[in-house]
Amino acid sequence: MRFPDQAERDKRGQLIALLDDGLVLVHLDARRVGVDLPGHLRGDLMLSLNLSRRFQLELFEVGPLAVKASLSFSGERYPCVLPYRAIWRMESRETGEVALFEDALPPELLAAAEAAEAEARRADGVSEGAAPAQALSGGDAPDAEAPKDARSPTRPTLRIVK
Repeated sequence: MRFPDQAERDKRGQLIALLDDGLVLVHLDARRVGVDLPGHLRGDLMLSLNLSRRFQLELFEVGPLAVKASLSFSGERYPCVLPYRAIWRMESRETGEVALFEDALPPELLAAAEAAEAEARRADGVSEGAAPAQALSGGDAPDAEAPKDARSPTRPTLRIVK
C-alpha cells in the first residue's frame, strides 16, 4: 500500500469540508487507473456524481486514497471507487463553492478550455494571459475590481488547487 501524496491529502480535505456543508457534485475522469464504476460509465472523462453524508449509503468512506461509496445507477447499487487522482472538480451544491484541480484535468478538457479562452480573448481584443481554468469553473471568477454590489451573491466561487 502506498501513502497519499500532498495533492490527494488536499483533495480529501477539500471534499470533507464541502461534505460538511451538504451535497457535493464531484467531477472525475472515469478513465483513470483505479476508478471502479458500472461499465457504461468507465470511459467518461467528465463524469459527475453527487455525494452526501445524508444519503445514508451502506458504504460511504472518504479514505486516504479514494472515496468508496455504494451509489445508485438506474435503481441498482454499485460499490464505486473514486481515487482522488481522478477527481478534477468539486462543487458544493449548498454554497456554490467550486474547487478545480488542474493536476487531474483530462488533457482534452484543458486543451478545449485553453482554446475557448484564446478565442474569447481574440473576440474581446484582450491580451494573452487569462486563466483557462475559468472556462471549467461553471462561471467567471468574480472581478476583483468590480464594485461589491456588481458581484452576484449566487455566483460560485472558484478555488484552484495545485
